[in-house]
Amino acid sequence: LLDALPHDANVDELTIGGLEVIASEADGDRATGTVDMTVTDAQPENSLGGDEEATEGGETIEGTWEATQGADGATTTVEIGGNSYALDEAIDTGSGELTVDSGGTWSFVPGTNAENTGFDFELVTLDSDGDEARATHTVTVDDGAGPTPGDSDGEGKTLSLNLADAATEDGATDSTDGELAFTAGSDDITEFAFGDPANLTVDGLDGDLNWTTDGDGNLVGNLVGSLDGDDVLKLSLNGGPIGAQTSGTVTVTAELLDALPHDANVDELTIGGLEVIASEADGDRASGTVDVTVTDAQPENTLGGDKEATEGGVAIDGTWSEEAGADGVGSTTVEFGGESYALDEAIDTGSGELTVNSDGTWSFVPGTNAENTGFDFELVTLDSDGDEARSTHTVSVVDGAGPTPGDSDGEGATLSL
Repeated sequence: LLDALPHDANVDELTIGGLEVIASEADGDRATGTVDMTVTDAQPENSLGGDEEATEGGETIEGTWEATQGADGATTTVEIGGNSYALDEAIDTGSGELTVDSGGTWSFVPGTNAENTGFDFELVTLDSDGDEARATHTVTVDDGAGPTPGDSDGEGKTLSLNLADAATEDGATDSTDGELAFTAGSDDITEFAFGDPANLTVDGLDGDLNWTTDGDGNLVGNLVGSLDGDDVLKLSLNGGPIGAQTSGTVTVTAELLDALPHDANVDELTIGGLEVIASEADGDRASGTVDVTVTDAQPENTLGGDKEATEGGVAIDGTWSEEAGADGVGSTTVEFGGESYALDEAIDTGSGELTVNSDGTWSFVPGTNAENTGFDFELVTLDSDGDEARSTHTVSVVDGAGPTPGDSDGEGATLSL
Protein backbone atom coordinates (compact mmCIF):
# COMPACT_ATOMS: atom_id res chain seq x y z
CA LEU A 1 0.00 0.00 0.00
CA LEU A 2 1.78 3.04 -1.29
CA ASP A 3 -0.71 5.63 0.00
CA ALA A 4 -3.92 5.81 1.95
CA LEU A 5 -7.02 4.82 0.04
CA PRO A 6 -10.09 7.04 0.24
CA HIS A 7 -12.77 4.85 1.78
CA ASP A 8 -16.47 5.49 1.27
CA ALA A 9 -18.19 7.22 4.13
CA ASN A 10 -18.97 4.88 7.01
CA VAL A 11 -16.77 2.17 5.46
CA ASP A 12 -14.05 1.00 7.80
CA GLU A 13 -12.66 -1.77 5.57
CA LEU A 14 -12.05 -1.63 1.81
CA THR A 15 -12.04 -5.06 0.08
CA ILE A 16 -10.32 -5.95 -3.19
CA GLY A 17 -11.63 -9.26 -4.61
CA GLY A 18 -11.39 -11.31 -7.82
CA LEU A 19 -7.61 -11.28 -7.89
CA GLU A 20 -6.36 -14.50 -9.49
CA VAL A 21 -2.90 -15.93 -9.39
CA ILE A 22 -2.29 -18.35 -12.32
CA ALA A 23 0.35 -21.10 -12.15
CA SER A 24 1.48 -22.42 -15.58
CA GLU A 25 3.47 -25.62 -16.43
CA ALA A 26 5.96 -25.94 -19.18
CA ASP A 27 3.46 -27.74 -21.35
CA GLY A 28 0.94 -24.96 -20.86
CA ASP A 29 -1.26 -26.51 -18.23
CA ARG A 30 -2.48 -23.91 -15.70
CA ALA A 31 -4.06 -23.64 -12.30
CA THR A 32 -5.69 -20.57 -10.73
CA GLY A 33 -5.64 -19.39 -7.12
CA THR A 34 -7.56 -16.41 -5.72
CA VAL A 35 -6.46 -13.59 -3.46
CA ASP A 36 -8.67 -11.24 -1.43
CA MET A 37 -7.19 -7.98 -0.08
CA THR A 38 -8.64 -5.94 2.77
CA VAL A 39 -7.48 -2.38 3.47
CA THR A 40 -8.54 -1.13 6.89
CA ASP A 41 -9.46 2.55 6.92
CA ALA A 42 -7.31 4.91 9.00
CA GLN A 43 -9.27 6.25 12.03
CA PRO A 44 -8.65 9.62 13.69
CA GLU A 45 -8.27 9.74 17.47
CA ASN A 46 -8.58 12.56 20.02
CA SER A 47 -8.63 13.16 23.76
CA LEU A 48 -9.82 16.03 25.98
CA GLY A 49 -9.21 16.72 29.67
CA GLY A 50 -8.58 19.36 32.30
CA ASP A 51 -10.31 21.25 35.12
CA GLU A 52 -13.91 20.26 35.74
CA GLU A 53 -15.22 22.95 38.11
CA ALA A 54 -15.37 26.74 37.84
CA THR A 55 -16.80 29.47 40.07
CA GLU A 56 -18.96 32.28 38.70
CA GLY A 57 -16.83 35.40 38.47
CA GLY A 58 -13.84 33.38 39.65
CA GLU A 59 -10.49 32.38 38.20
CA THR A 60 -9.94 30.92 34.74
CA ILE A 61 -9.83 27.13 34.44
CA GLU A 62 -8.02 25.26 31.67
CA GLY A 63 -7.12 21.95 30.12
CA THR A 64 -5.49 20.22 27.16
CA TRP A 65 -6.49 18.22 24.10
CA GLU A 66 -4.80 16.25 21.38
CA ALA A 67 -5.85 14.69 18.07
CA THR A 68 -4.26 12.00 15.87
CA GLN A 69 -5.35 12.54 12.30
CA GLY A 70 -4.44 9.15 10.85
CA ALA A 71 -3.30 8.59 7.27
CA ASP A 72 -6.33 10.33 5.78
CA GLY A 73 -5.63 13.75 7.31
CA ALA A 74 -8.25 15.47 9.48
CA THR A 75 -9.73 18.72 10.77
CA THR A 76 -10.80 19.48 14.35
CA THR A 77 -13.73 21.61 15.53
CA VAL A 78 -15.58 22.27 18.79
CA GLU A 79 -19.26 21.56 19.36
CA ILE A 80 -21.35 23.06 22.15
CA GLY A 81 -25.09 23.46 22.45
CA GLY A 82 -25.65 21.92 19.03
CA ASN A 83 -23.44 24.47 17.29
CA SER A 84 -20.00 24.02 15.74
CA TYR A 85 -17.10 26.40 16.31
CA ALA A 86 -13.59 26.69 14.91
CA LEU A 87 -10.48 26.30 17.01
CA ASP A 88 -9.32 29.60 18.58
CA GLU A 89 -12.88 30.97 18.43
CA ALA A 90 -14.28 32.51 21.63
CA ILE A 91 -17.52 30.73 22.57
CA ASP A 92 -20.17 32.27 24.84
CA THR A 93 -21.44 29.38 26.95
CA GLY A 94 -23.94 31.45 28.95
CA SER A 95 -21.74 30.89 31.99
CA GLY A 96 -18.56 32.41 30.62
CA GLU A 97 -16.21 32.30 27.63
CA LEU A 98 -14.68 29.05 26.35
CA THR A 99 -11.78 29.02 23.90
CA VAL A 100 -10.25 25.81 22.50
CA ASP A 101 -6.89 26.84 21.12
CA SER A 102 -5.25 25.27 18.09
CA GLY A 103 -2.11 24.76 20.17
CA GLY A 104 -3.69 21.91 22.14
CA THR A 105 -5.01 23.80 25.15
CA TRP A 106 -8.37 25.18 26.19
CA SER A 107 -9.46 27.79 28.74
CA PHE A 108 -12.73 28.90 30.30
CA VAL A 109 -13.18 32.35 31.86
CA PRO A 110 -16.23 32.27 34.20
CA GLY A 111 -18.56 35.20 33.68
CA THR A 112 -20.54 37.31 36.11
CA ASN A 113 -24.35 37.41 36.20
CA ALA A 114 -24.10 33.92 34.74
CA GLU A 115 -26.62 31.10 34.49
CA ASN A 116 -24.39 28.77 36.55
CA THR A 117 -25.82 25.69 34.82
CA GLY A 118 -22.52 24.20 33.68
CA PHE A 119 -21.97 22.86 30.17
CA ASP A 120 -20.48 20.10 28.01
CA PHE A 121 -18.29 20.66 25.00
CA GLU A 122 -17.02 18.18 22.41
CA LEU A 123 -13.82 18.01 20.44
CA VAL A 124 -14.65 16.62 16.96
CA THR A 125 -11.85 15.37 14.69
CA LEU A 126 -13.02 14.51 11.13
CA ASP A 127 -10.69 12.92 8.59
CA SER A 128 -10.80 13.40 4.83
CA ASP A 129 -13.05 10.43 4.13
CA GLY A 130 -15.57 11.21 6.85
CA ASP A 131 -14.37 9.19 9.82
CA GLU A 132 -14.62 11.10 13.09
CA ALA A 133 -13.45 10.96 16.68
CA ARG A 134 -15.25 12.69 19.54
CA ALA A 135 -14.13 13.54 23.06
CA THR A 136 -16.43 15.23 25.61
CA HIS A 137 -15.58 17.33 28.65
CA THR A 138 -18.03 18.56 31.31
CA VAL A 139 -17.57 21.78 33.29
CA THR A 140 -19.72 22.61 36.32
CA VAL A 141 -20.10 26.27 37.31
CA ASP A 142 -20.80 27.07 40.96
CA ASP A 143 -22.44 30.25 42.19
CA GLY A 144 -19.83 32.87 42.99
CA ALA A 145 -19.41 35.15 45.96
CA GLY A 146 -22.45 37.03 47.20
CA PRO A 147 -22.58 40.73 48.00
CA THR A 148 -20.87 42.15 51.08
CA PRO A 149 -21.54 45.27 53.13
CA GLY A 150 -18.94 48.01 52.78
CA ASP A 151 -16.71 49.03 49.91
CA SER A 152 -13.66 47.13 48.69
CA ASP A 153 -11.83 48.17 51.88
CA GLY A 154 -14.77 47.19 54.12
CA GLU A 155 -15.61 50.83 54.84
CA GLY A 156 -19.13 52.26 54.91
CA LYS A 157 -21.08 49.21 56.06
CA THR A 158 -22.65 51.10 58.97
CA LEU A 159 -24.27 54.52 59.07
CA SER A 160 -25.29 56.85 61.90
CA LEU A 161 -27.87 59.57 61.29
CA ASN A 162 -28.67 62.39 63.72
CA LEU A 163 -31.93 64.32 64.02
CA ALA A 164 -33.09 66.99 66.46
CA ASP A 165 -36.52 67.53 67.99
CA ALA A 166 -35.78 71.25 68.13
CA ALA A 167 -35.93 71.47 64.34
CA THR A 168 -39.61 70.48 64.30
CA GLU A 169 -40.94 73.63 65.96
CA ASP A 170 -43.84 75.40 64.26
CA GLY A 171 -44.63 72.43 62.01
CA ALA A 172 -41.16 72.17 60.47
CA THR A 173 -39.36 68.86 59.86
CA ASP A 174 -35.75 67.78 60.27
CA SER A 175 -34.05 65.70 57.59
CA THR A 176 -30.62 64.14 57.19
CA ASP A 177 -29.06 61.51 54.95
CA GLY A 178 -25.95 59.42 54.49
CA GLU A 179 -24.58 56.62 52.34
CA LEU A 180 -24.20 52.90 52.97
CA ALA A 181 -21.65 51.08 50.82
CA PHE A 182 -21.97 47.60 49.33
CA THR A 183 -19.74 45.48 47.13
CA ALA A 184 -21.45 43.21 44.61
CA GLY A 185 -20.28 39.63 44.28
CA SER A 186 -20.51 37.59 41.08
CA ASP A 187 -23.89 39.13 40.18
CA ASP A 188 -25.18 42.70 39.97
CA ILE A 189 -26.86 44.20 43.03
CA THR A 190 -30.27 45.10 41.66
CA GLU A 191 -32.43 45.96 44.66
CA PHE A 192 -32.30 47.68 48.05
CA ALA A 193 -34.90 47.32 50.79
CA PHE A 194 -35.29 47.79 54.53
CA GLY A 195 -35.09 44.74 56.74
CA ASP A 196 -37.81 43.43 59.02
CA PRO A 197 -39.14 46.29 61.20
CA ALA A 198 -39.67 43.75 63.97
CA ASN A 199 -35.91 43.88 64.57
CA LEU A 200 -35.95 47.62 65.33
CA THR A 201 -35.23 48.76 68.87
CA VAL A 202 -36.07 52.18 70.29
CA ASP A 203 -34.35 53.28 73.49
CA GLY A 204 -35.50 56.33 75.43
CA LEU A 205 -38.96 56.80 73.88
CA ASP A 206 -41.95 57.58 76.07
CA GLY A 207 -44.37 55.65 73.85
CA ASP A 208 -44.44 53.00 71.14
CA LEU A 209 -43.56 53.17 67.47
CA ASN A 210 -45.45 51.13 64.90
CA TRP A 211 -43.69 50.72 61.56
CA THR A 212 -45.26 50.37 58.13
CA THR A 213 -43.97 50.52 54.55
CA ASP A 214 -45.60 52.97 52.19
CA GLY A 215 -46.19 52.52 48.47
CA ASP A 216 -42.72 53.81 47.62
CA GLY A 217 -40.99 51.33 49.91
CA ASN A 218 -40.24 53.95 52.56
CA LEU A 219 -40.28 52.82 56.17
CA VAL A 220 -42.66 55.02 58.17
CA GLY A 221 -42.74 55.14 61.95
CA ASN A 222 -46.16 55.74 63.43
CA LEU A 223 -46.22 56.66 67.08
CA VAL A 224 -49.22 55.60 69.10
CA GLY A 225 -50.04 57.03 72.47
CA SER A 226 -49.01 60.57 73.25
CA LEU A 227 -48.94 61.65 69.60
CA ASP A 228 -52.29 60.03 68.77
CA GLY A 229 -51.06 57.83 65.95
CA ASP A 230 -49.47 60.57 63.85
CA ASP A 231 -46.56 59.74 61.53
CA VAL A 232 -43.41 61.03 63.18
CA LEU A 233 -40.43 59.49 61.39
CA LYS A 234 -39.82 58.42 57.77
CA LEU A 235 -36.86 56.47 56.42
CA SER A 236 -36.24 56.12 52.68
CA LEU A 237 -33.70 54.61 50.26
CA ASN A 238 -32.35 55.87 46.97
CA GLY A 239 -29.80 53.94 44.93
CA GLY A 240 -29.21 52.34 41.54
CA PRO A 241 -27.77 48.96 40.54
CA ILE A 242 -24.18 48.08 41.47
CA GLY A 243 -22.28 46.08 38.86
CA ALA A 244 -20.84 42.66 39.66
CA GLN A 245 -17.53 42.79 41.53
CA THR A 246 -17.73 46.57 41.97
CA SER A 247 -18.62 48.81 44.93
CA GLY A 248 -21.36 51.40 45.16
CA THR A 249 -23.64 53.16 47.61
CA VAL A 250 -27.28 53.61 48.53
CA THR A 251 -28.49 56.82 50.16
CA VAL A 252 -30.48 56.49 53.38
CA THR A 253 -32.63 59.48 54.35
CA ALA A 254 -34.22 59.98 57.76
CA GLU A 255 -36.92 62.62 58.18
CA LEU A 256 -38.28 63.66 61.57
CA LEU A 257 -41.87 64.75 61.01
CA ASP A 258 -42.65 65.70 64.60
CA ALA A 259 -40.96 65.86 67.99
CA LEU A 260 -40.65 62.53 69.81
CA PRO A 261 -41.54 62.26 73.50
CA HIS A 262 -38.33 61.23 75.24
CA ASP A 263 -38.28 59.42 78.55
CA ALA A 264 -37.52 61.59 81.56
CA ASN A 265 -33.83 62.44 81.86
CA VAL A 266 -33.13 61.07 78.36
CA ASP A 267 -31.47 63.62 76.08
CA GLU A 268 -30.89 61.29 73.11
CA LEU A 269 -33.31 58.72 71.77
CA THR A 270 -31.70 55.90 69.76
CA ILE A 271 -33.28 53.74 67.08
CA GLY A 272 -31.18 50.66 66.37
CA GLY A 273 -31.44 47.37 64.52
CA LEU A 274 -32.34 49.01 61.21
CA GLU A 275 -31.05 46.90 58.33
CA VAL A 276 -30.69 47.84 54.68
CA ILE A 277 -30.62 44.72 52.51
CA ALA A 278 -28.86 44.69 49.14
CA SER A 279 -30.02 41.84 46.87
CA GLU A 280 -28.34 40.42 43.79
CA ALA A 281 -30.19 39.17 40.72
CA ASP A 282 -29.76 35.55 41.85
CA GLY A 283 -31.15 36.22 45.32
CA ASP A 284 -27.90 36.50 47.29
CA ARG A 285 -28.13 39.27 49.91
CA ALA A 286 -26.03 41.42 52.23
CA SER A 287 -27.10 43.71 55.07
CA GLY A 288 -25.80 47.09 56.21
CA THR A 289 -26.92 48.70 59.46
CA VAL A 290 -28.23 52.17 60.27
CA ASP A 291 -28.59 53.84 63.68
CA VAL A 292 -30.75 56.93 64.11
CA THR A 293 -30.28 59.30 67.05
CA VAL A 294 -32.92 61.92 67.87
CA THR A 295 -31.71 64.66 70.21
CA ASP A 296 -34.36 65.87 72.63
CA ALA A 297 -35.51 69.49 72.43
CA GLN A 298 -34.56 71.47 75.55
CA PRO A 299 -36.57 74.34 77.03
CA GLU A 300 -34.90 77.68 77.75
CA ASN A 301 -35.80 80.61 80.00
CA THR A 302 -34.42 83.96 81.15
CA LEU A 303 -35.05 86.09 84.23
CA GLY A 304 -33.90 89.66 84.89
CA GLY A 305 -34.79 93.04 86.38
CA ASP A 306 -34.12 95.22 89.42
CA LYS A 307 -31.73 93.78 91.95
CA GLU A 308 -32.11 96.05 95.01
CA ALA A 309 -35.10 97.08 97.07
CA THR A 310 -35.42 99.23 100.19
CA GLU A 311 -37.39 98.07 103.19
CA GLY A 312 -40.69 99.86 103.12
CA GLY A 313 -39.68 101.51 99.82
CA VAL A 314 -41.12 101.50 96.33
CA ALA A 315 -41.84 98.31 94.40
CA ILE A 316 -39.19 96.94 92.05
CA ASP A 317 -39.87 94.82 88.98
CA GLY A 318 -38.44 92.80 86.10
CA THR A 319 -39.24 90.48 83.22
CA TRP A 320 -38.91 86.85 82.27
CA SER A 321 -39.24 84.77 79.07
CA GLU A 322 -39.17 81.14 78.04
CA GLU A 323 -38.89 78.89 74.98
CA ALA A 324 -40.44 75.51 75.55
CA GLY A 325 -38.94 73.95 72.41
CA ALA A 326 -40.55 71.45 70.09
CA ASP A 327 -41.97 69.40 72.96
CA GLY A 328 -44.19 72.22 74.23
CA VAL A 329 -44.56 73.61 77.73
CA GLY A 330 -45.41 71.22 80.49
CA SER A 331 -45.43 73.79 83.29
CA THR A 332 -43.85 77.05 84.48
CA THR A 333 -43.43 77.60 88.20
CA VAL A 334 -41.52 79.75 90.68
CA GLU A 335 -39.31 78.25 93.35
CA PHE A 336 -38.49 80.14 96.53
CA GLY A 337 -37.09 78.82 99.78
CA GLY A 338 -37.43 75.22 98.65
CA GLU A 339 -41.13 75.63 97.86
CA SER A 340 -42.84 75.77 94.47
CA TYR A 341 -45.42 78.42 93.58
CA ALA A 342 -47.68 79.00 90.62
CA LEU A 343 -47.43 82.01 88.34
CA ASP A 344 -49.53 84.98 89.56
CA GLU A 345 -49.33 83.67 93.12
CA ALA A 346 -48.26 86.18 95.83
CA ILE A 347 -45.20 84.89 97.69
CA ASP A 348 -44.26 86.12 101.18
CA THR A 349 -40.48 86.31 101.09
CA GLY A 350 -40.11 87.54 104.68
CA SER A 351 -38.87 90.82 103.21
CA GLY A 352 -41.95 91.66 101.20
CA GLU A 353 -44.31 90.25 98.61
CA LEU A 354 -43.04 88.74 95.31
CA THR A 355 -45.36 88.00 92.40
CA VAL A 356 -44.20 86.42 89.12
CA ASN A 357 -46.92 87.14 86.62
CA SER A 358 -47.96 84.90 83.74
CA ASP A 359 -47.57 87.83 81.31
CA GLY A 360 -43.75 87.73 81.55
CA THR A 361 -43.27 90.31 84.34
CA TRP A 362 -42.54 90.14 88.05
CA SER A 363 -42.75 92.62 90.92
CA PHE A 364 -41.58 92.84 94.50
CA VAL A 365 -43.19 95.12 97.10
CA PRO A 366 -40.78 95.59 100.04
CA GLY A 367 -42.40 95.14 103.42
CA THR A 368 -41.89 96.94 106.71
CA ASN A 369 -40.53 95.38 109.85
CA ALA A 370 -38.76 93.05 107.39
CA GLU A 371 -35.80 90.77 107.83
CA ASN A 372 -33.85 92.71 105.20
CA THR A 373 -31.83 89.62 104.32
CA GLY A 374 -32.55 89.62 100.57
CA PHE A 375 -33.55 86.49 98.69
CA ASP A 376 -33.19 84.39 95.52
CA PHE A 377 -36.02 83.05 93.39
CA GLU A 378 -35.98 80.68 90.41
CA LEU A 379 -38.09 80.45 87.28
CA VAL A 380 -38.55 76.77 86.36
CA THR A 381 -39.77 75.80 82.87
CA LEU A 382 -40.64 72.12 82.38
CA ASP A 383 -41.41 70.81 78.87
CA SER A 384 -43.88 68.06 78.05
CA ASP A 385 -41.39 65.20 78.37
CA GLY A 386 -39.77 66.39 81.60
CA ASP A 387 -36.79 68.47 80.51
CA GLU A 388 -36.33 71.63 82.55
CA ALA A 389 -34.70 75.02 82.35
CA ARG A 390 -33.89 77.17 85.40
CA SER A 391 -33.03 80.86 85.79
CA THR A 392 -32.22 82.52 89.11
CA HIS A 393 -32.56 86.15 90.18
CA THR A 394 -31.21 87.68 93.39
CA VAL A 395 -32.81 90.67 95.17
CA SER A 396 -31.03 92.43 98.01
CA VAL A 397 -33.15 94.37 100.54
CA VAL A 398 -31.51 97.27 102.35
CA ASP A 399 -32.68 98.76 105.63
CA GLY A 400 -35.25 101.49 105.21
CA ALA A 401 -35.42 104.96 106.80
CA GLY A 402 -35.12 105.27 110.58
CA PRO A 403 -37.57 107.17 112.83
CA THR A 404 -37.73 111.01 112.73
CA PRO A 405 -38.95 113.54 115.41
CA GLY A 406 -42.30 115.16 114.73
CA ASP A 407 -45.29 114.09 112.78
CA SER A 408 -45.50 113.79 109.00
CA ASP A 409 -45.52 117.61 108.84
CA GLY A 410 -42.55 117.91 111.22
CA GLU A 411 -44.75 119.25 114.03
CA GLY A 412 -44.31 118.15 117.64
CA ALA A 413 -40.64 117.54 117.43
CA THR A 414 -40.10 119.69 120.58
CA LEU A 415 -42.02 120.10 123.80
CA SER A 416 -41.95 122.98 126.35
CA LEU A 417 -43.29 122.32 129.84
